[in-house]
Amino acid sequence: MPSAEDERFTFGLLINVADVLARHGYPRAEGIDLVDLRQAPYCFLYVGRKDGGR
Repeated sequence: MPSAEDERFTFGLLINVADVLARHGYPRAEGIDLVDLRQAPYCFLYVGRKDGGR
């Protein structure tokens, strides 16, 4: 799992994701929502699917 070494997975990336969602009409992520929002791309990029697929 390369996430600890991946310099691309930054707070800036998270803010960019939040901005894109807001531009598409979703509520602005703030505070604890940012922590929750960080989990989705993290799981997608580093954990994979539960069924073993990618």
